[in-house]
Amino acid sequence: MPDRMPVRFAGNHGSGPLMWGQIAIWDVFAWLPPDEWHTLNLIRRIEVPPGVGLDTVQGALRTLLERHDALHSRWHPGEPEPTQTVEAEGEVLVELIETTDLDRAAGQTAGRLLAPPFDHAADQPIRLAVLTSDGQPRLIVMVVSHMAVDGWSIQIVADDLRELLRDPTGRTLEPPAQQPLARAAHERGDVAQQRQERALAFWARHMTTMPAALLTPPPSTPDTRPDWAEIRSTALALAARVLARRNGLSDSQVVLAGAGLLLALHTGSNGAGLRVLVATRFQPNSRRLVGAFNQNALFRVDVPEAGTADDYFRHAGAAALAASRNSEYHPRRLEELVARIAAQRGIEVGGYCFFNDVRYDAAPARDDLPDGDELTDRLAKARTATELIALDDTRTQMTSKFFLFLKELGDQAVLQLSAHPAFLAPRAATDALGDLERILILAAADTTLTIAALRREFGAQP
Repeated sequence: MPDRMPVRFAGNHGSGPLMWGQIAIWDVFAWLPPDEWHTLNLIRRIEVPPGVGLDTVQGALRTLLERHDALHSRWHPGEPEPTQTVEAEGEVLVELIETTDLDRAAGQTAGRLLAPPFDHAADQPIRLAVLTSDGQPRLIVMVVSHMAVDGWSIQIVADDLRELLRDPTGRTLEPPAQQPLARAAHERGDVAQQRQERALAFWARHMTTMPAALLTPPPSTPDTRPDWAEIRSTALALAARVLARRNGLSDSQVVLAGAGLLLALHTGSNGAGLRVLVATRFQPNSRRLVGAFNQNALFRVDVPEAGTADDYFRHAGAAALAASRNSEYHPRRLEELVARIAAQRGIEVGGYCFFNDVRYDAAPARDDLPDGDELTDRLAKARTATELIALDDTRTQMTSKFFLFLKELGDQAVLQLSAHPAFLAPRAATDALGDLERILILAAADTTLTIAALRREFGAQP
């Protein structure tokens, strides 16, 4: 059994309702079987600077826990809704693992800390281990429950810890951001309630006209497994940057728009819609909030028969902004709204298409982008190096039949797709990623490319 180092903390305390983002992830946990809860945990490895001793590591971890209420909170079932308690004081036991093979030990430790499901009413939501060599701390392995952090805020926690290891006083850190209990109180105030009503009206308007093919669940059998694939492509990255510069978009918006276009072409629809995971950190006091804060935005875009691909991408950029502006609401109220609209339309819902940009930092913009024949040549050459990989992955995504993850978009694009095989049939997830790359390449290389031409090449087969 590894040695353990106690880290005691004493911080804010209190209890109250959950934030809207916390309710959203709570309901995902309720949907998943407990033996899959570990798939929602988040992992980070933090290198310990040379010369920093265990006492400094212990103090840095204590300050980190006290700084962010979500790291010393518990969550409890309740009626009509769950509640959260911020513990006033407590202790986290940190494993101390001596090793001569840092990389191997880190991987083994992360897997072991990740596997047991968190009991959110009883456990601290963070697990920690310090790997040492000759008694000197070298690496911290951190596993945190998704009830305590999302993809954005786990990076805030990791960055704070790195800074505390460099300067244990914490004087170089920004003041702590809004805490979850304060945010939950804000969401029950007049301003947030007005934003919620506008968001729900936006969703209602667009869910009424969403193509049914993008909402209905595909047929399933007990042994149906999602089809997972990954693309690694410098050509896709270059095409996305060119389209972003030309049409006044971000690179992420280009990929989102491309996914919408792909879905419209695949289903033969005149529009597309995806649920986009949004951090909703729109105010200065919530930008560095540590907690489960993500919500779904609705990217709803028309794909007309006429016009060019550039016309479409500019239109899609506006749709992406509208989606973000209408992404703050109580998730259970939204699902009730969706169910009512589905009943009115006489359709079943539960097979959505999702997009998630999981990058914490976007790649810096580049000004040295080619055009004309040089662009065409570079795209063609880069595409020969594209890797399309079928992944052996059994993870399922709640109510999803198409889930696109944007993992990297610098000089190389890395995207992963989880899709229900019946939705893409007879195509595979690798085919869909290849089509997405090809659509963006064609659009980037030809400013006169029409939607009609794309429909002929990528449209639904009879």
